[in-house]
Amino acid sequence: MDDSKPVEPRAGVTDNPAGEALWDQVVAHIAQGGTLGELRGLTPQHYEAMYFIGHNLYGQSKFKEAATVFAFLAMNNPYDRRFSQALGSCKQMLGEYAQAITWYSASSVLDMTDPVPTFHTAECLAAMGQLEDARDALDMVVKHCRTEKHDALKARAQAMLEIVQNAVQTQAAAGQSADTGSVGGA
Repeated sequence: MDDSKPVEPRAGVTDNPAGEALWDQVVAHIAQGGTLGELRGLTPQHYEAMYFIGHNLYGQSKFKEAATVFAFLAMNNPYDRRFSQALGSCKQMLGEYAQAITWYSASSVLDMTDPVPTFHTAECLAAMGQLEDARDALDMVVKHCRTEKHDALKARAQAMLEIVQNAVQTQAAAGQSADTGSVGGA
């Protein structure tokens, strides 16, 4: 028999009036668009120094360590899309594709005009074998690459889209012939 109880989100904080007041201040601050980093006293210089460290770790292929730095940054300032994009990239390099997609999505929400996170999401979907979803994401990337700034990305997306479309067609043909073979052999 298990007598353990789930931990309440405010357990221990609301056991005294001072804790309750602090909790309410934190919730109000975040509800008004504030960040945990502001509450901790982090400055733009702190963020830039940490980002520099994370970027250097990433450049040394220390993706797990870089992910720790970028996770700290993303949690303390979720409004700077560089942090969620960098964390997504680390997760992608670690083969943690579902988590990468989560962080790329967070980056996309902060700037819906930037097709880069959607492209990387497509790469993750393809790596996970979700080819039809990858194809849809790549279609979106191609449609949203409207400026010269994104010409190279558009070319990469179009090339990848062709490969993914061929793979989807091959899978469909293999599935049809397998189904036909089963029916014909019965």
